[in-house]
This record gives sequence, structure tokens and C-alpha cells, in this order.
Amino acid sequence: MDVLPVAVVQAGPVVFQRDPTLERLAGRVAEAAALGARFILFPEAFVPAYPWGLRFGTRVGGRIEDGRRTFERYWANAIEVPSPTVDENGRPAARSAGAR
Repeated sequence: MDVLPVAVVQAGPVVFQRDPTLERLAGRVAEAAALGARFILFPEAFVPAYPWGLRFGTRVGGRIEDGRRTFERYWANAIEVPSPTVDENGRPAARSAGAR
């Protein structure tokens, strides 16, 4: 029977800050790989953060300006797939797995 060592990461992102969150992700990938993990799972919407509880200023019939600004910040820190950011952030996993 083949065995696939896995890791489940229970870490929080740097909320709505893509680059620091991606640095955190790379560090956790390196840690898990050093412990032998070959498959590493992160929380849903780790980048830029899962907006649990945020309503982005919505209410029936409208949206307030503060909510628009919060959503704009959330959107600005998201990652488009596919993109160079996705490629760049796959490299730590590839290095940890011994790929090129």
C-alpha cells in the first residue's frame, strides 16, 4: 500500500494582506515539507482571508461606503487564477517536493 504523508495547516492569514500572507504560506509549506509532508492543505480562502462575518456594508436595498471600501480591499488582495502570483507561490511547494 502506498502512503502519502499529508499536513493540515491550522494557521491564520494576515487579513487582507496578500504578500505577508503568502510569506506565511511559504514558511508553513517549508515546515510541513521538512516534516515529510507531500500534500499540504490550507484553510479555505487563506489568501487574502475568509471573510466570515463580514457583510461588506450590505443591507436590504443598499450598501454603505465603508462596506464598499472593505470589499475593495478584500478584492485588491485576492489572487487571480491563473496568474504569475500563482506560479510564483507554487515554487516553495515544488522546491519542498524536490521538483524543478
